[in-house]
Amino acid sequence: MKVRAIRRLLGFCLFLAVTAVSLEVGARLFFARSAGPRALLYGTPWHRNVTLPSLPRQDMQVHDDAREGYTKYFPREVKWGVDDRGRFPIRINNHGFRGPDFSTEKPPDVLRVLTLGASSTFGFGNRDDETYPHLLEEILNRRAAGTARFEVINFAIPHATTTEIVSMFRAEGVELRPDFVTLYEGVNDAKAAFMGTAYGGLWGVLGRRLMLVELVNQLRPSLGGLPADAWSDQVAAGASERFLANAAALRDDCRRAGAHLIVASQQAKSELVEREQMRGLRYEDEVKLVQESLRPGAEGSEWRTLVRGTDDPNDPRTPRLVRRLVEAHFGGIFLIHARIMRDLREWAAANSVDFVDVIQILDPDRDHLTSWVHLDREANQRVAEALAARILTLPEAASRGVDP
Repeated sequence: MKVRAIRRLLGFCLFLAVTAVSLEVGARLFFARSAGPRALLYGTPWHRNVTLPSLPRQDMQVHDDAREGYTKYFPREVKWGVDDRGRFPIRINNHGFRGPDFSTEKPPDVLRVLTLGASSTFGFGNRDDETYPHLLEEILNRRAAGTARFEVINFAIPHATTTEIVSMFRAEGVELRPDFVTLYEGVNDAKAAFMGTAYGGLWGVLGRRLMLVELVNQLRPSLGGLPADAWSDQVAAGASERFLANAAALRDDCRRAGAHLIVASQQAKSELVEREQMRGLRYEDEVKLVQESLRPGAEGSEWRTLVRGTDDPNDPRTPRLVRRLVEAHFGGIFLIHARIMRDLREWAAANSVDFVDVIQILDPDRDHLTSWVHLDREANQRVAEALAARILTLPEAASRGVDP
């Protein structure tokens, strides 16, 4: 009797395993129709950093030096990026960050600036002399008077959330004795919240590896009985709370380290609008468009789908479910990002933290966004000028003989 019960249990477990594998294979075959063979690879396309065919030409997103709470580059790695002029090298310094080598010990008569962030600060798609940290150092040293020299360290790693950024700053940033610290991030926290990875646990791990689990995550608004816009707002509240908690932790760490913190709003787009259509479309206007697209009963926009990389959203090879998932995915992340940025502005004002509104600065010309948060050189120049203008007016700069 006992043996029979064990056999039944094992048979049931085997049935569940075979069913799960069959559903997973079926989901991957379904998405492979529109996403291509990459949907068949291990992991999920939404979480995979880069597709395998792109690695020989562009590997700037890959960083495998695992530390406690974050990953970074190995010192002096050779990385590559691609822009419209072709392939270009990316300089990784002696500390595993982008830019020239620097010493842990701050040189005398130097005002040190750490720019914290992720890929938009690192400079995804930018050559070494086009990132805003590089341009910020040039502007500061050109405008500053007196004997002090500014050193700006690009302290950003692609894909980092504020949780990882705080860990990185505590582990490696504090000992550099920065005078100023800037924070420019948001979309990775929004993405982590949308994908469920911010909550961790077994479900988050499975969601990064199994297409079926990820599909359930994408359909969760409908399965949970909530319209997509309401669900995004619900998730956004939790994402914003975590983001602001990390911002507060960074503020406290900076105060203890004697550094002045400056936070900036992050310009972004939903990735559902063509770059050519971005000029004149302000951030808040796009928020309203996305909210309308995700409202209950909406037919769905005519924006292109990024699953195939095609400009025809009505391509018969692209299933309607895929088109709607893409809109829910990128639109949902964008709405969460909007909530985080709105709350960050209010938090900075309430806590007397210096704030630079990059969203407002870049709003008239959002076509300078090369992807959902990445900027071209001209936009990076504007970000650098805004940060420099704020830094040069601070008492810490004036006390060192810097004349704005």
